[in-house]
Amino acid sequence: MKICSIMKNKKIILVLIFAVLFAMVLIVVGMGKFSSMEPDRDLSGYDRRDFNFTLEHDGIERSYIVHIPAGYDRNSETPLVIALHGGGGDAANGPEYFGLNRTSDEKGFIVAYPEGSGKEVFGKTFATWNAGRCCGDALRENVDDVGFIAAMIGKMETDFNIDGRRIFATGMSNGAQMAYRLACELSGKIAAIAPSGSQGTFDDCRPERAVPVFHIQGKADPCSPYGGGTCGRCMADFWRKIGVPARYDDWQCVSIPDYVDKWRTMNGCSEKTNITFQNGGAVCSTYEGCQQNADVTLCAVDGLGHNWAGREDYGIQACGKDPNGKICQEWKNTVGPSSQDLLANEKIWEFFEKHPMVLK
Repeated sequence: MKICSIMKNKKIILVLIFAVLFAMVLIVVGMGKFSSMEPDRDLSGYDRRDFNFTLEHDGIERSYIVHIPAGYDRNSETPLVIALHGGGGDAANGPEYFGLNRTSDEKGFIVAYPEGSGKEVFGKTFATWNAGRCCGDALRENVDDVGFIAAMIGKMETDFNIDGRRIFATGMSNGAQMAYRLACELSGKIAAIAPSGSQGTFDDCRPERAVPVFHIQGKADPCSPYGGGTCGRCMADFWRKIGVPARYDDWQCVSIPDYVDKWRTMNGCSEKTNITFQNGGAVCSTYEGCQQNADVTLCAVDGLGHNWAGREDYGIQACGKDPNGKICQEWKNTVGPSSQDLLANEKIWEFFEKHPMVLK
Protein backbone atom coordinates (compact mmCIF):
# COMPACT_ATOMS: atom_id res chain seq x y z
CA MET A 1 0.00 0.00 0.00
CA LYS A 2 2.81 2.37 0.94
CA ILE A 3 4.64 1.64 -2.35
CA CYS A 4 1.44 2.32 -4.34
CA SER A 5 0.97 5.61 -2.49
CA ILE A 6 4.53 6.68 -3.26
CA MET A 7 4.14 5.76 -6.93
CA LYS A 8 0.86 7.67 -7.12
CA ASN A 9 2.47 10.76 -5.57
CA LYS A 10 5.35 10.54 -8.05
CA LYS A 11 2.89 10.44 -10.94
CA ILE A 12 1.10 13.51 -9.60
CA ILE A 13 4.40 15.37 -9.27
CA LEU A 14 5.42 14.41 -12.82
CA VAL A 15 2.07 15.62 -14.19
CA LEU A 16 2.46 18.94 -12.38
CA ILE A 17 6.02 19.37 -13.64
CA PHE A 18 4.89 18.64 -17.20
CA ALA A 19 2.00 21.12 -16.94
CA VAL A 20 4.30 23.90 -15.71
CA LEU A 21 6.92 23.12 -18.38
CA PHE A 22 4.26 23.05 -21.10
CA ALA A 23 2.81 26.40 -20.01
CA MET A 24 6.27 27.99 -19.91
CA VAL A 25 7.01 26.76 -23.42
CA LEU A 26 3.69 28.11 -24.71
CA ILE A 27 4.54 31.53 -23.31
CA VAL A 28 8.10 31.53 -24.64
CA VAL A 29 7.07 30.31 -28.07
CA GLY A 30 4.43 32.99 -28.26
CA MET A 31 1.34 30.80 -28.47
CA GLY A 32 0.42 31.87 -24.97
CA LYS A 33 -0.46 35.44 -25.76
CA PHE A 34 -3.59 36.74 -24.11
CA SER A 35 -5.90 39.39 -25.51
CA SER A 36 -5.79 42.67 -23.62
CA MET A 37 -9.20 43.66 -24.95
CA GLU A 38 -12.19 43.54 -22.64
CA PRO A 39 -15.59 42.42 -23.94
CA ASP A 40 -17.48 45.41 -25.31
CA ARG A 41 -21.15 45.12 -26.15
CA ASP A 42 -21.69 48.84 -26.80
CA LEU A 43 -21.38 48.89 -30.57
CA SER A 44 -22.49 52.50 -30.98
CA GLY A 45 -19.08 54.12 -31.27
CA TYR A 46 -16.41 51.65 -32.33
CA ASP A 47 -13.87 53.82 -30.49
CA ARG A 48 -11.27 51.04 -30.27
CA ARG A 49 -12.48 49.13 -33.31
CA ASP A 50 -11.60 45.78 -31.71
CA PHE A 51 -14.12 43.62 -29.89
CA ASN A 52 -14.18 40.27 -28.12
CA PHE A 53 -17.32 38.18 -28.59
CA THR A 54 -18.55 34.84 -27.35
CA LEU A 55 -21.47 32.71 -28.42
CA GLU A 56 -22.71 29.31 -27.37
CA HIS A 57 -22.88 26.68 -30.06
CA ASP A 58 -23.52 22.97 -29.66
CA GLY A 59 -23.15 23.29 -25.90
CA ILE A 60 -19.72 24.95 -26.11
CA GLU A 61 -18.89 28.60 -25.48
CA ARG A 62 -16.98 29.79 -28.53
CA SER A 63 -15.05 33.03 -28.92
CA TYR A 64 -13.94 35.34 -31.71
CA ILE A 65 -12.32 38.75 -32.11
CA VAL A 66 -13.63 41.34 -34.56
CA HIS A 67 -11.62 44.22 -36.04
CA ILE A 68 -13.60 47.12 -37.50
CA PRO A 69 -11.77 49.11 -40.20
CA ALA A 70 -11.08 52.79 -39.88
CA GLY A 71 -13.87 54.74 -41.54
CA TYR A 72 -16.46 51.99 -41.09
CA ASP A 73 -19.92 53.29 -42.04
CA ARG A 74 -22.83 51.38 -40.52
CA ASN A 75 -24.98 52.56 -43.42
CA SER A 76 -22.80 50.83 -46.00
CA GLU A 77 -22.49 47.09 -46.52
CA THR A 78 -18.96 46.01 -45.60
CA PRO A 79 -17.04 42.90 -46.69
CA LEU A 80 -16.00 40.34 -44.07
CA VAL A 81 -12.77 38.30 -44.04
CA ILE A 82 -12.60 35.35 -41.63
CA ALA A 83 -9.01 34.52 -40.62
CA LEU A 84 -8.54 30.98 -39.27
CA HIS A 85 -5.51 30.31 -37.06
CA GLY A 86 -3.35 27.22 -37.40
CA GLY A 87 -3.30 24.24 -35.06
CA GLY A 88 -2.29 25.26 -31.54
CA GLY A 89 -3.12 28.91 -32.19
CA ASP A 90 -5.91 31.05 -30.80
CA ALA A 91 -7.96 34.13 -31.61
CA ALA A 92 -5.81 36.46 -29.50
CA ASN A 93 -2.70 35.77 -31.56
CA GLY A 94 -4.54 36.08 -34.89
CA PRO A 95 -4.23 39.84 -35.49
CA GLU A 96 -0.46 39.83 -34.92
CA TYR A 97 0.20 36.65 -36.88
CA PHE A 98 -1.83 37.45 -39.99
CA GLY A 99 -1.29 41.23 -39.91
CA LEU A 100 -4.69 41.71 -41.53
CA ASN A 101 -5.85 44.63 -39.40
CA ARG A 102 -3.65 47.03 -41.34
CA THR A 103 -4.98 45.71 -44.65
CA SER A 104 -8.50 45.95 -43.21
CA ASP A 105 -8.00 49.65 -42.42
CA GLU A 106 -6.51 50.34 -45.84
CA LYS A 107 -9.12 48.45 -47.87
CA GLY A 108 -12.21 48.79 -45.69
CA PHE A 109 -13.20 45.24 -44.77
CA ILE A 110 -14.06 43.75 -41.36
CA VAL A 111 -11.85 40.93 -40.02
CA ALA A 112 -13.07 38.16 -37.72
CA TYR A 113 -10.61 35.93 -35.86
CA PRO A 114 -12.56 32.92 -34.55
CA GLU A 115 -11.00 30.47 -32.12
CA GLY A 116 -10.98 26.71 -32.49
CA SER A 117 -11.39 24.41 -29.52
CA GLY A 118 -9.07 22.42 -27.30
CA LYS A 119 -7.76 21.91 -23.82
CA GLU A 120 -6.72 24.83 -21.65
CA VAL A 121 -3.28 24.96 -20.06
CA PHE A 122 -2.91 27.80 -17.53
CA GLY A 123 -5.65 29.80 -19.24
CA LYS A 124 -4.32 29.30 -22.78
CA THR A 125 -6.43 27.26 -25.23
CA PHE A 126 -4.31 25.08 -27.48
CA ALA A 127 -6.91 25.25 -30.23
CA THR A 128 -7.50 23.23 -33.39
CA TRP A 129 -10.19 22.96 -36.08
CA ASN A 130 -12.14 19.87 -37.07
CA ALA A 131 -11.20 20.08 -40.74
CA GLY A 132 -11.89 16.47 -41.76
CA ARG A 133 -8.85 14.29 -41.10
CA CYS A 134 -7.18 16.89 -38.90
CA CYS A 135 -6.69 18.05 -36.16
CA GLY A 136 -6.34 17.30 -32.45
CA ASP A 137 -9.22 17.17 -29.98
CA ALA A 138 -11.49 19.07 -32.37
CA LEU A 139 -11.31 16.10 -34.73
CA ARG A 140 -11.39 13.39 -32.07
CA GLU A 141 -14.44 14.95 -30.40
CA ASN A 142 -16.10 15.76 -33.74
CA VAL A 143 -16.58 19.43 -32.85
CA ASP A 144 -19.07 21.23 -35.11
CA ASP A 145 -16.76 24.01 -36.31
CA VAL A 146 -18.72 24.57 -39.52
CA GLY A 147 -21.84 25.22 -37.44
CA PHE A 148 -19.88 27.56 -35.17
CA ILE A 149 -18.59 29.63 -38.11
CA ALA A 150 -22.10 29.78 -39.58
CA ALA A 151 -23.46 30.96 -36.22
CA MET A 152 -20.70 33.55 -35.94
CA ILE A 153 -21.49 34.91 -39.39
CA GLY A 154 -25.18 35.12 -38.46
CA LYS A 155 -24.36 37.02 -35.26
CA MET A 156 -22.04 39.39 -37.10
CA GLU A 157 -24.73 40.10 -39.68
CA THR A 158 -26.89 41.24 -36.76
CA ASP A 159 -24.17 43.31 -35.04
CA PHE A 160 -22.64 44.87 -38.17
CA ASN A 161 -23.63 45.80 -41.70
CA ILE A 162 -22.07 42.84 -43.51
CA ASP A 163 -22.18 42.51 -47.28
CA GLY A 164 -23.63 39.01 -47.71
CA ARG A 165 -22.09 38.65 -51.16
CA ARG A 166 -18.58 39.37 -49.88
CA ILE A 167 -17.87 37.00 -46.99
CA PHE A 168 -14.46 35.35 -47.41
CA ALA A 169 -12.25 32.91 -45.51
CA THR A 170 -8.50 32.57 -45.28
CA GLY A 171 -6.33 30.49 -42.98
CA MET A 172 -2.94 28.99 -42.30
CA SER A 173 -2.15 25.29 -41.92
CA ASN A 174 -5.05 23.70 -39.96
CA GLY A 175 -6.85 27.01 -40.66
CA ALA A 176 -6.32 26.46 -44.38
CA GLN A 177 -7.85 23.00 -44.05
CA MET A 178 -10.82 24.58 -42.26
CA ALA A 179 -11.20 27.19 -45.01
CA TYR A 180 -11.46 24.34 -47.53
CA ARG A 181 -14.08 22.61 -45.41
CA LEU A 182 -16.11 25.83 -45.22
CA ALA A 183 -15.99 26.03 -49.02
CA CYS A 184 -17.30 22.46 -49.15
CA GLU A 185 -20.08 22.80 -46.57
CA LEU A 186 -20.83 26.53 -46.34
CA SER A 187 -20.61 27.58 -49.98
CA GLY A 188 -23.92 29.39 -49.69
CA LYS A 189 -22.23 31.89 -47.34
CA ILE A 190 -18.52 31.86 -48.21
CA ALA A 191 -17.87 33.70 -51.47
CA ALA A 192 -14.20 32.70 -51.90
CA ILE A 193 -11.32 31.21 -49.91
CA ALA A 194 -7.56 31.76 -49.67
CA PRO A 195 -5.91 28.81 -47.89
CA SER A 196 -2.18 28.78 -47.16
CA GLY A 197 0.16 26.05 -45.97
CA SER A 198 -1.92 22.89 -46.32
CA GLN A 199 -3.88 20.57 -48.52
CA GLY A 200 -7.52 20.18 -47.59
CA THR A 201 -8.46 17.25 -45.35
CA PHE A 202 -12.24 17.04 -45.85
CA ASP A 203 -13.04 14.17 -48.19
CA ASP A 204 -16.81 14.45 -48.72
CA CYS A 205 -16.76 17.80 -50.50
CA ARG A 206 -20.03 18.75 -52.19
CA PRO A 207 -20.33 22.54 -52.48
CA GLU A 208 -23.65 24.01 -53.56
CA ARG A 209 -21.84 26.35 -55.93
CA ALA A 210 -18.38 26.77 -57.42
CA VAL A 211 -16.17 28.54 -54.86
CA PRO A 212 -13.14 30.56 -56.06
CA VAL A 213 -9.83 29.37 -54.54
CA PHE A 214 -6.56 31.26 -54.08
CA HIS A 215 -4.00 28.84 -52.61
CA ILE A 216 -0.55 29.95 -51.39
CA GLN A 217 2.04 27.25 -50.73
CA GLY A 218 5.72 27.24 -49.93
CA LYS A 219 7.73 24.70 -51.90
CA ALA A 220 10.02 24.34 -48.86
CA ASP A 221 7.14 23.54 -46.48
CA PRO A 222 8.16 20.52 -44.37
CA CYS A 223 4.78 20.32 -42.59
CA SER A 224 2.53 20.14 -45.65
CA PRO A 225 4.91 18.97 -48.40
CA TYR A 226 4.36 20.55 -51.79
CA GLY A 227 4.91 17.16 -53.42
CA GLY A 228 2.71 15.30 -50.96
CA GLY A 229 3.65 12.45 -48.64
CA THR A 230 3.20 12.50 -44.86
CA CYS A 231 1.50 15.54 -43.29
CA GLY A 232 0.83 16.40 -39.68
CA ARG A 233 4.09 15.44 -37.93
CA CYS A 234 6.14 18.62 -37.75
CA MET A 235 4.48 20.32 -34.76
CA ALA A 236 4.79 17.18 -32.64
CA ASP A 237 8.41 16.95 -33.78
CA PHE A 238 9.01 20.50 -32.56
CA TRP A 239 7.55 19.86 -29.11
CA ARG A 240 9.56 16.68 -28.75
CA LYS A 241 12.80 18.43 -29.74
CA ILE A 242 12.39 20.90 -26.88
CA GLY A 243 11.48 18.22 -24.37
CA VAL A 244 7.67 18.32 -24.36
CA PRO A 245 5.92 14.99 -25.13
CA ALA A 246 3.47 15.32 -28.00
CA ARG A 247 1.17 13.00 -29.89
CA TYR A 248 1.54 12.46 -33.63
CA ASP A 249 -1.62 13.05 -35.68
CA ASP A 250 -0.30 12.38 -39.17
CA TRP A 251 -1.89 11.28 -42.42
CA GLN A 252 -0.94 10.69 -46.05
CA CYS A 253 -1.51 13.75 -48.23
CA VAL A 254 -1.55 14.28 -51.97
CA SER A 255 0.63 16.90 -53.63
CA ILE A 256 -0.53 20.51 -53.54
CA PRO A 257 -0.92 20.73 -57.34
CA ASP A 258 -2.99 17.53 -57.35
CA TYR A 259 -5.23 18.80 -54.56
CA VAL A 260 -5.76 22.20 -56.21
CA ASP A 261 -6.51 20.37 -59.46
CA LYS A 262 -9.52 18.76 -57.75
CA TRP A 263 -10.95 22.25 -57.26
CA ARG A 264 -10.15 23.10 -60.87
CA THR A 265 -12.31 20.14 -61.87
CA MET A 266 -15.12 21.01 -59.45
CA ASN A 267 -15.14 24.64 -60.67
CA GLY A 268 -15.28 23.59 -64.31
CA CYS A 269 -11.98 25.21 -65.28
CA SER A 270 -9.88 24.16 -68.24
CA GLU A 271 -6.42 22.65 -67.79
CA LYS A 272 -4.77 25.71 -69.32
CA THR A 273 -3.20 28.23 -66.93
CA ASN A 274 -1.96 31.79 -67.13
CA ILE A 275 0.77 33.24 -64.94
CA THR A 276 -1.01 36.05 -63.08
CA PHE A 277 1.81 37.04 -60.71
CA GLN A 278 5.54 36.50 -60.61
CA ASN A 279 8.18 37.92 -58.31
CA GLY A 280 11.43 36.27 -57.27
CA GLY A 281 10.58 32.71 -56.28
CA ALA A 282 6.81 33.31 -56.24
CA VAL A 283 4.68 32.31 -59.22
CA CYS A 284 0.86 32.40 -59.29
CA SER A 285 -0.89 30.37 -61.98
CA THR A 286 -4.62 30.78 -62.64
CA TYR A 287 -6.74 28.26 -64.54
CA GLU A 288 -8.78 29.54 -67.47
CA GLY A 289 -12.48 29.20 -68.21
CA CYS A 290 -13.81 28.55 -64.71
CA GLN A 291 -17.60 28.52 -64.25
CA GLN A 292 -19.42 31.33 -62.42
CA ASN A 293 -16.22 33.41 -62.12
CA ALA A 294 -14.91 30.74 -59.72
CA ASP A 295 -11.22 31.14 -60.54
CA VAL A 296 -8.69 28.71 -59.11
CA THR A 297 -5.17 30.06 -58.52
CA LEU A 298 -2.11 28.32 -57.11
CA CYS A 299 0.73 30.51 -55.88
CA ALA A 300 3.86 28.39 -55.40
CA VAL A 301 6.74 30.08 -53.56
CA ASP A 302 10.30 28.77 -53.75
CA GLY A 303 12.13 29.24 -50.46
CA LEU A 304 8.98 29.48 -48.33
CA GLY A 305 8.36 27.02 -45.53
CA HIS A 306 5.37 26.60 -43.25
CA ASN A 307 4.99 30.35 -42.76
CA TRP A 308 2.61 33.15 -43.72
CA ALA A 309 3.95 34.61 -46.97
CA GLY A 310 5.27 38.15 -46.58
CA ARG A 311 6.06 38.01 -42.87
CA GLU A 312 9.54 39.32 -42.09
CA ASP A 313 9.81 37.25 -38.90
CA TYR A 314 8.66 33.90 -37.57
CA GLY A 315 5.88 35.28 -35.39
CA ILE A 316 7.02 33.74 -32.11
CA GLN A 317 8.35 35.48 -29.03
CA ALA A 318 11.27 33.09 -28.64
CA CYS A 319 12.85 34.31 -31.89
CA GLY A 320 12.27 37.94 -30.92
CA LYS A 321 13.93 37.51 -27.52
CA ASP A 322 16.73 35.10 -28.44
CA PRO A 323 17.15 34.49 -32.18
CA ASN A 324 20.07 32.15 -31.54
CA GLY A 325 18.41 30.24 -28.71
CA LYS A 326 17.44 26.57 -28.87
CA ILE A 327 13.68 27.15 -29.05
CA CYS A 328 13.97 29.65 -31.90
CA GLN A 329 16.41 27.48 -33.81
CA GLU A 330 14.28 24.37 -33.41
CA TRP A 331 11.21 26.33 -34.54
CA LYS A 332 13.02 27.53 -37.67
CA ASN A 333 14.22 24.00 -38.38
CA THR A 334 10.67 22.74 -37.96
CA VAL A 335 8.76 25.22 -40.13
CA GLY A 336 11.43 26.10 -42.67
CA PRO A 337 12.32 29.47 -44.22
CA SER A 338 10.27 32.64 -44.60
CA SER A 339 9.88 34.66 -47.79
CA GLN A 340 8.77 38.14 -48.81
CA ASP A 341 8.51 37.39 -52.53
CA LEU A 342 4.72 37.31 -52.21
CA LEU A 343 2.79 39.51 -49.78
CA ALA A 344 -0.10 37.27 -48.80
CA ASN A 345 -2.44 39.94 -47.45
CA GLU A 346 -2.11 42.12 -50.53
CA LYS A 347 -2.66 39.31 -53.03
CA ILE A 348 -5.44 37.64 -51.04
CA TRP A 349 -7.50 40.82 -50.83
CA GLU A 350 -6.87 41.52 -54.52
CA PHE A 351 -8.37 38.08 -55.27
CA PHE A 352 -11.29 38.51 -52.86
CA GLU A 353 -12.20 41.91 -54.34
CA LYS A 354 -12.63 40.28 -57.75
CA HIS A 355 -14.73 37.38 -56.48
CA PRO A 356 -17.95 38.37 -54.74
CA MET A 357 -20.67 35.74 -54.49
CA VAL A 358 -22.20 35.09 -57.92
CA LEU A 359 -25.95 34.90 -57.41
CA LYS A 360 -27.90 32.51 -59.63
